[in-house]
Amino acid sequence: VYFTANMGDATAQQLFRVDLNRRGAEPQPLTAGEAWHEVEMDAGARRALVTQSSPMQPPRTWLADAEGRRIAWVEENALGPQHPYAPFLASHVAPRFGTIAAADGTPLHYR
Repeated sequence: VYFTANMGDATAQQLFRVDLNRRGAEPQPLTAGEAWHEVEMDAGARRALVTQSSPMQPPRTWLADAEGRRIAWVEENALGPQHPYAPFLASHVAPRFGTIAAADGTPLHYR
């Protein structure tokens, strides 16, 4: 089974895989990094379109295999000198993330 989740980090979503035929199998992350991943998998679970974004990287999309490895860029969206956002990079302010405790102690995440 393939699924997306934010296990252990409320500010990042990763693609995971778990073998339901193995009792006690742990989910295996197939993407990484402090980023949000949106994933569309084909019906045979052989290929996926992965779109990744973060406060420092606009969305970029690639074709991945069943192991999560990038096969080819669909849209790299690299922040180079020709990127439309390049003139604004020097003044870009990344959001701050953190937690505060609710009255009952539950951690509340903020941006």
